[in-house]
Amino acid sequence: MSNRTFSILAITYNKMHPFVVEIKKQKILPLYSHQDTEVLIQVISTCYQEGIRFFEFTNRTANASDVFKSLKSHCISHFPDLKLGVGTIKNVADAESFCALGADFLVSPIVSIDLISYTKSNSVFWIPGCATPSEVALAENNEIEFVKIFPANLLGGLGFIKTMKEIFPMMQFLATGGINGDKEEINSWLMAGATAVGLGSSLFGKELLDFDKIAFILKANR
Repeated sequence: MSNRTFSILAITYNKMHPFVVEIKKQKILPLYSHQDTEVLIQVISTCYQEGIRFFEFTNRTANASDVFKSLKSHCISHFPDLKLGVGTIKNVADAESFCALGADFLVSPIVSIDLISYTKSNSVFWIPGCATPSEVALAENNEIEFVKIFPANLLGGLGFIKTMKEIFPMMQFLATGGINGDKEEINSWLMAGATAVGLGSSLFGKELLDFDKIAFILKANR
């Protein structure tokens, strides 16, 4: 690779939003939800000890707002440098609600004009979900630099990410959905063009939490 190419890459990297830069370094964006704040505190504490500074709380329970409010308060006191975002944002009402509660960033399974307008006018860092080239183009044309490819495994896997990166070389991609925590697999997604991967059930399990496993996966991918 020529020195000129390295210079172009350095300039591109420096222009990234600081959140994108840090998530890229982190490689994994953990995403998790639970009805019990104490369980979430344990989860975040384990992740934090393994270097995680960006965490996505998913908005998937009836008491999500109340849980997030308590969780955010705890994080401010105990993990002041942790950025706590909220995922599964599907409309402006939810975006407004969680931003008012202190969400540091938002993540969605969809991209919409209404959410584009809200996040841009309020300077909210938002990662919209995209499943087609048209949706990625909509995001890019509205100056969004980081999108979630979801569900990544069902959209064509590594080949889809590679193709999207070829079409949209300046776009940063968060591959989420059906990705396991194996270091080799995560590296294969990164090599295909993903900036980072989102891990939910493959990191935390679907029922019982295994904190040793969580720590092992995060440590292996540091």
